[in-house]
Amino acid sequence: MYRSDERGLSLSKEQWSVFILLLFHLVGVIGLASPFHDLFALLSPMNLLLTLGILVVNHQGTTKKLLLVGSAVALIGYLAEVIGVHTGAIFGTYHYGKNLGFKVAEVPLIIGVNWFILVYASAYCAQHLTKNWKKFQWLKYPIGAGIMVSLDFLIEPIAIQLDFWQWQDNHIPVQNFIGWFLIALALQPLMHTATPNSRLSPWVLGAQALFFASLQLVL
Repeated sequence: MYRSDERGLSLSKEQWSVFILLLFHLVGVIGLASPFHDLFALLSPMNLLLTLGILVVNHQGTTKKLLLVGSAVALIGYLAEVIGVHTGAIFGTYHYGKNLGFKVAEVPLIIGVNWFILVYASAYCAQHLTKNWKKFQWLKYPIGAGIMVSLDFLIEPIAIQLDFWQWQDNHIPVQNFIGWFLIALALQPLMHTATPNSRLSPWVLGAQALFFASLQLVL
């Protein structure tokens, strides 16, 4: 009886990962709505690193290939941001604030991690949404990019309030969403070469969506 209960109470790696993921996002919402807002805003990069770790640990496949492809995705996304910040040609005119950590070329290094997380998770979801569309498998690329842009609609207003980045005249341009879609669309086929198959991907996107939607209500 005792052993049976013990097995019943045990959690799998995936279940623990979901629990930790949701807990950290919940703590983040509470912390950012508290008098310790500034401290929790500075800890935002740690949340992204935790999410990265959860995705990689739960990836079912060759980790070496994932890290190689993921590094390329992160680098391309980061370089797009560098070009964007210095020229305004991709996303519009903006600059990064202090709360995303150490910067190189005026862009926080953690931004590359964010690109990896979002491209991986959206690619997984798009792949499963289109798995039975035999003649239309190519649609997984624009669908994945569309998922990323949809999430960005939730992120943008809160990112400004948290001083992640700031837009010229406090106006989020349509160009930003077009730029996001095009860069994401270019990165989707690359990520698919690593076969993103962490079943935590929908949880990652869901946790981020709830996180930013909740902050719109409490900030």
